[in-house]
Parts: sequence; structure tokens; C-alpha cells
Amino acid sequence: MSGDVVHSEESFERNIVPSLNTNKEESITSMKTIKQMIAMYKSMFFINHDKKQTDQLKLIPAFYD
Repeated sequence: MSGDVVHSEESFERNIVPSLNTNKEESITSMKTIKQMIAMYKSMFFINHDKKQTDQLKLIPAFYD
């Protein structure tokens, strides 16, 4: 899964809403929904703006199965 609901893994874990998001309650609801989907589908969550996470990911030409 890939998302832009948060900008870092820490923000996702702590439900910290990015400053540019226009509705805090809707953003937190989205985070909760994504957390449920991650658990349900046993998926990985790629945070588009998290350099720390990106530095640890497989990038082209590597891939995930």
C-alpha cells in the first residue's frame, strides 16, 4: 500500500496530522482505516515523504513479491 495521509512513520504511529491537511478528524480517520487495512491484508505501507523509510526500501531494479 502506498499513501500520502502522513509524511513519516512516526507521524503515522502517533496519529500526527500533516500541517497542510485541511481536516484533522478526517485525516485521523483515514490513518485508522489504513491501519485496519494493513492488519487485514498483511500489507506494507510505503510513506511517500519518509526519507528514513525510503532509504531502507528495495528500489528499481529490485522488487517486492
